[in-house]
Amino acid sequence: MAQNVNVLTLTDKKNRCALCYFVWMSEASVESDGKDAFVVYNGVRIAKRGQPNTPEAGTWVPLEPGFRVFYTGYPAKLVIERDGKIIKNIW
Repeated sequence: MAQNVNVLTLTDKKNRCALCYFVWMSEASVESDGKDAFVVYNGVRIAKRGQPNTPEAGTWVPLEPGFRVFYTGYPAKLVIERDGKIIKNIW
């Protein structure tokens, strides 16, 4: 699982850490294997696009527990939720 990490460190005059924190940058994309479309979040396939003529057609089917992927608004934005909290917007 690939993640980008930015680290900010501020020190005082005695070179002691005054403020240190991490910012986690997440990556999300839509990828295809030639047959199916997937939403990939931090290198993990979390949802698969429902096939035509099935009950899941036109929706994103979760592949990982706790995730929900859906479109909202106009123009459409792809939203990724985890445990009921929005964690990423694509487009």
